[in-house]
Amino acid sequence: MRSLRRPRGWTGARFAASLGEMLNSKTPRPGPSPIRAGAAARPLTKPAARLRCLGLAGLLACLVCACGSPAIRPENELFREGSLAFEEESYNSAIEDYKVMLEQYPFSDKAEIASLNIAHAYFLTGEFSKAIDAFNDFERLYPVSPLLPFVGYTIGMCYLEQSNTSDRDSSASEAALRQFEKLGHQFPKSLWADLARHRAAQARESLGSHELVVGDYYRERERQEAAAGRYRFVIRKYPGTQAAVRAEQRLASVPAAPPQTAR
Repeated sequence: MRSLRRPRGWTGARFAASLGEMLNSKTPRPGPSPIRAGAAARPLTKPAARLRCLGLAGLLACLVCACGSPAIRPENELFREGSLAFEEESYNSAIEDYKVMLEQYPFSDKAEIASLNIAHAYFLTGEFSKAIDAFNDFERLYPVSPLLPFVGYTIGMCYLEQSNTSDRDSSASEAALRQFEKLGHQFPKSLWADLARHRAAQARESLGSHELVVGDYYRERERQEAAAGRYRFVIRKYPGTQAAVRAEQRLASVPAAPPQTAR
């Protein structure tokens, strides 16, 4: 039988359509007989015809898949290239290789490390929102992983990095403080819990500084009662911080409110 090759210049879709027409056509195709010349062609039996149709259908499916599906790369190759890119600080390339590996081999024994490195790479490139989402996905997929203390700590660092200045919205600092305190309760004996306690102090300092800015805003507009109330809040909420020390100094300089006379 002649080999079934795609004519030159035909696209994969045209060739597949031609094969479909051949399968559905009841008219025998012209061409040389598959048996020796001079012999009468014998009709195919039903089992043989069925096998022939199945073979052509399988070939058609292979052609369609080959035209539309990406090549499957070996698992170890993807993981090795992703890890090498990560070590060389080519984080975007590492993320791409790890993601392809997870798509093609979702149940790989390397999936846990690949997922962690994707999240860590986002953190190292300053894409903190993506890093938080990726770390949260890791916690959901691997709830008993021994890497969870590191994951929890780095989530807190993402929030802390988002709170760069004290005059911004304090929600990032509040989220960082909650994350570090949560880590200390979940893994109290972990090294990452010790680091989290140190970072929690930084988050409290940032929150106190933010409240000082608000108090200064009121004082500059001669809203002395509001300013004094904000300074007292810093002293009460964030004791032991430098922000509390500065709040005490500023509170002392706020003029006392005039006494209210009874009517």
